[in-house]
Amino acid sequence: MPLPFRSAVRRGILPRLAVLGLILAGSACSLDYGAEAPDELGPGTPELLLTGARHRSIADGKVVFRVEAERAEIHESKGYTILFDARFVEYAKDGSVATEGRADRIRIDTATEDAEIEGNVVFTSAREKASFSTTRLAWNAAERRLAGGDDALVTVRTEDGTELRGAGFEADAARGTFLFGEDVAGSFTPPAPEVAP
Repeated sequence: MPLPFRSAVRRGILPRLAVLGLILAGSACSLDYGAEAPDELGPGTPELLLTGARHRSIADGKVVFRVEAERAEIHESKGYTILFDARFVEYAKDGSVATEGRADRIRIDTATEDAEIEGNVVFTSAREKASFSTTRLAWNAAERRLAGGDDALVTVRTEDGTELRGAGFEADAARGTFLFGEDVAGSFTPPAPEVAP
C-alpha cells in the first residue's frame, strides 16, 4: 500500500533535494553555453545551471519543505545534481520548524538519492533538540543513514548542555539515534530525573 503523500514527503530531507533539479524549472536559468553545441561541452559542464534556486514542497495546502541554493548544477546525463550554498527547512505538521540546515555543497545521485554533503555543514533538529556541525557527511537514502567517516569530526550540541565531538559519526534517521566510532571527547549532561506526581 503506498504511503499517503504527506507521509512520503516527510520521510527525509535529503531525498527531497534529489528532485530539486526537476522541480526548479521556473527558477532563474542559464542555458547559454556560447557557440558550443551541447555535444561539445566540456566534461564538467552541467546540462542545466540554475541561480537563485528556490523550491517549496506543499502537502494539504501547507509548506512542508523549503530549500534554497545560490546555484544548482544539473548533470542529467551523468546522473547527479550539485547544490551550492544550500539552505533547507523541514516543517512539522503543526507548521513549526522540524529541521533546518545549510551546507556549502551537496552532490546528489539522482538514481539512488544518496548525497555527499560538504563544507560548512550545520543542521538543527527540533526532535532531537540538537545541532550538528561538520565538514563532510554522506547520506545513504536506502538505509536512511548519515555517516561522517573516520576522518571527519562531527560536533553535536544539545539544548541541555551536552557537547560531543568525534569521528566515525553515524546517525540512523529512522530510529532517531546517532553514535561515534572513535576519538570521542566532550561533556555529557545526563537527563533530569523524572519527578513522580
